[in-house]
Amino acid sequence: MLREKYGVADFVWIPATIGGDRGIEGFATDGSAYQCYADRDSIDLRQRTDKQKRKLTNDTTKLNTNAAELTVLFSGNQVTLRRYYLMVPQYHAAELLGTAA
Repeated sequence: MLREKYGVADFVWIPATIGGDRGIEGFATDGSAYQCYADRDSIDLRQRTDKQKRKLTNDTTKLNTNAAELTVLFSGNQVTLRRYYLMVPQYHAAELLGTAA
């Protein structure tokens, strides 16, 4: 979906198979970084919201922890990170937006 939006040349996917994805699925040359998350086993909306908030908190922490590595990835592609998006299929609570702010 993101490669379709940006095109193959303008979206860099970061594989997570070995060593993890550093908190992002990939980034675009416009400075947007994306992380995708689809919870599959929550028993109710409260649990799903809590998992989404935890994912957002953990992965934004990874951005700081992995800043040096990500800077090399971004600068090697002449990109400055400007925005971070957590993509979820659906959300049910305004508090998730508060966590993202």
